[in-house]
Formats: sequence, structure tokens, C-alpha cells
Amino acid sequence: MCRLFASISQADPDLPYRKRALEAFFALSNEHKDGWGIGRWAERGAEVVKEPVAAHESPRVKEESTESVGPVLIAHIRWASIGRNSLANTHPFNYGKWIYGHNGTLDFKGKLVSRMKPEYLQRMQGDTDSEVLFHWLLQNMDEHGEEQGMSSALGEVYRLRGTGTTALNFVLSDGDRLFALNAPFTRFDHYGMSYLLRESELIVCSQPLLGAEGWKRFPRDSLLVVGKNLELRFHKIT
Repeated sequence: MCRLFASISQADPDLPYRKRALEAFFALSNEHKDGWGIGRWAERGAEVVKEPVAAHESPRVKEESTESVGPVLIAHIRWASIGRNSLANTHPFNYGKWIYGHNGTLDFKGKLVSRMKPEYLQRMQGDTDSEVLFHWLLQNMDEHGEEQGMSSALGEVYRLRGTGTTALNFVLSDGDRLFALNAPFTRFDHYGMSYLLRESELIVCSQPLLGAEGWKRFPRDSLLVVGKNLELRFHKIT
């Protein structure tokens, strides 16, 4: 079990608010203590800063949160279920322009691996089910286009999952658009996703931050697609 955070804005966001939201998010690491990470897009492209330690124990968290400027940001704190506690298994994951974080446990990792091309498996750095799902999404997006590929990938995932799958929740971005999936199969309160739409910024999180005012719950089994114009589109997965 993990916690997800993402924000996307029309321009440079209201940094004082996002900084407070990130501070509240990383405070949840008292429970989700198996690693933390921040993904962002700089002039040289996508970059990820992460450590396999609890966020509340790392002196880097405050500095990196303050320096995380730009319209799009992804953050993650991990509670390990599959895969050892290591830097390679710490979220978010990055490949090319894409940054991704996941929350949940999959019981079909082997089935998914058997459907993946060798070049996508070779990109993996760790041994988590989450990273397998990331490259499964990328494989389908490369083959079928981004939104159609994601729909195809998730349709297959829904067919493969068994009773041991807890959730497929993820946040994924290329620095221009944000994709966020809410797909809980157990503990619906814990695995729910929420969003807060402010004047010029959207924040997505595994739970409301800084009080519940203004936060809304995602529809279940829905994929949110949003660009910097902040026009929200929810797509039903099933």
C-alpha cells in the first residue's frame, strides 16, 4: 500500500499551497515508510529524485519539495508489498518522457510479463509488480497510440486480475498531460482517489490533504485525463 500525489497547473503553480500540500503528503510517511520520490520535468526533460527511506527521516525531502517548480509534479511514498526495499523499487519510475507511480498489489505479474515484449522487460530496473504495469502501459501506448493504448492495456489487466489484486491506482504524466486511474477492488476508502481543482491548478491524491474542503472523490474504475488547460475528462474503464 502506498500514497500517490500529482499536480498539474496552467503555468507555474501557487508554490506556497503546493509546498504545504506536499508537506502534508510526506507526513503520511510515518505509515508509508518504505521510500519516497518526486518526479518533475526540467529543461533537460523528465527527472526523478527518490530514496528507499521514510520521507520523514530524510533531510532531502524539504529541499526537493521546495525546488519542485514547474506545471507538473508527481510524488509517491511507498509501503512495500512486492519487491524488496531498494532504490530500484522506489517510486516514481521514469522512462523517457514518462513518470509513473502506482498504489496497490497485483496478483497477475507473471501473466503480464508473459505478454510483454523483451525490449520492454529489459527496461526494468527493479522487480516490482508496479514497474511491470508501467512498462505494460508503455508497450500498449507505443503500439496503439496513447489513449487507445492505455484503454487496451487496462482492459487486458481487468481480465487478468484475480482476487488477490487490491488496486490498480496510478498517476502517469509526460509533462504535458496527467493520467490518473482510480481502480480499487478492496478497502475502497483506503484505495480511493481524490482531486482538488483550484483556480489554476489540479491536485490529485490518494486522500484529501489540508482539510477536506473542496476535494472530490474520483468515480470508481475511471481514468482521469487532464492537460494544462485543466479540462477534466473521466473515462470509464469497465
